[in-house]
Order: sequence, then structure tokens, then C-alpha cells
Amino acid sequence: MSDQTQTTTVPPKLLTGEQVYNLIMQAIEPELTTDQRSVLDEKYKGETPEQAKERVVRYRKAFEMYDIAYQKYMEELATAVRGYQTALRRDIEQGAKEKDSTGLTSIESALSTL
Repeated sequence: MSDQTQTTTVPPKLLTGEQVYNLIMQAIEPELTTDQRSVLDEKYKGETPEQAKERVVRYRKAFEMYDIAYQKYMEELATAVRGYQTALRRDIEQGAKEKDSTGLTSIESALSTL
């Protein structure tokens, strides 16, 4: 297997569940990321019941958008993992072919000197 082949077979980066959640939610509703949860009560302690209802509606929409974005993220990750698997298999098979070819050449050379 050549060095070039090895460097092109890079596995997709896998994130923790919290990292995935924050990555997606940050783009949708930053207040709902894990690092903001602890400050929400203080931030909204003076809000009116009407404002609270509006916020709940906004958060529900954010979670609906999150679910869609999460599904897309997981589909893209699955595609990347399958691509990695395919590339790795191809690299391994190519390495085995190269090794077999080298072995046959050595045997042929040894036989030709007899």
C-alpha cells in the first residue's frame, strides 16, 4: 500500500452527542445550547406570561428545526462512514494485490535463475 493511499483514507470526525446537539442548535437557537441552560432562569426572571408563551413557541419551533437538521446531519455522517469504509476496503484490497504481485515477481525471478 502506498503512502498516498493511506493519507487519503481519513475517517470522518465523530462528535459526542453534546457536541452534535450544540453544533446544530447554535445555528438555530443559541439559548438552547447546553452552556446557556444554566443562565436562562436568570435571563428571563422578569418576563411576562405573554413573553414566556412567545418564548415557548420559539423554542418549540427551534426543536422542530433541530430534529430536521439532526436527521440531515446523521444521514451525512452515515454517508461519510460508508465512503470511508469503501475507501478503506479498496486500499486494503489494493495493498493485497500489490503484495501478491511483488511475491509473484520474486518467485518468477527465482525460477528464471534456475
